[in-house]
Amino acid sequence: MSNSARDLQNQLKFVEILTRIRHHTFTLLCAWERQLTFAANQESALAAVSRRVDGLLSAQAPDVLNQFNVAFRRLREAADHGPESPADEELSQSVTSCRRILKAVVDLVQPADPDWPATEDGHPLTEEHYKNRLVEFLKTRVSSATFRSALTKSGETLFERFTAVDSLSSKGVHAQVAFEEAEYCALHTYLLVGEILLIGQDEG
Repeated sequence: MSNSARDLQNQLKFVEILTRIRHHTFTLLCAWERQLTFAANQESALAAVSRRVDGLLSAQAPDVLNQFNVAFRRLREAADHGPESPADEELSQSVTSCRRILKAVVDLVQPADPDWPATEDGHPLTEEHYKNRLVEFLKTRVSSATFRSALTKSGETLFERFTAVDSLSSKGVHAQVAFEEAEYCALHTYLLVGEILLIGQDEG
């Protein structure tokens, strides 16, 4: 092979390598741009939801807002123990706060009525049966069957999370697993409470 042919071949290889590098760099830049855009949009959406829920809590249930502070403070204390250290007490207290929060909000929008102790199909609506009162509230205040079903299921899932965290803690499951479930439990409570208060405000 002549020197000119060899030089041409080397130049072609160089161009091929340079093209691959440019393509790889472009792909990485596009991926980073998508990630940054998603992060910015996600942060904006979460901030908007947080402002809305905090506003509803401040206006309608300021004491509940304080209880949320307690719940998330217990989660921070549990996190400070580290992933391998038990934090059963803090997680239990956080879940207890979430239960009290949900009951307090249901008491606000659908208080127990001594003149109406049960539904027509026999479900008790007394003080301690706040889960039934939540279902009744959604049944009477939410006209969309699909939306009502979704919110009812969301409430049922939250009650299941309450039980799950208690079970994880009592069984001595890995602290990080119990913490993550308790964290989702608190966030789920926060979002559901916001929706309940919004419905109560709109339909009240």
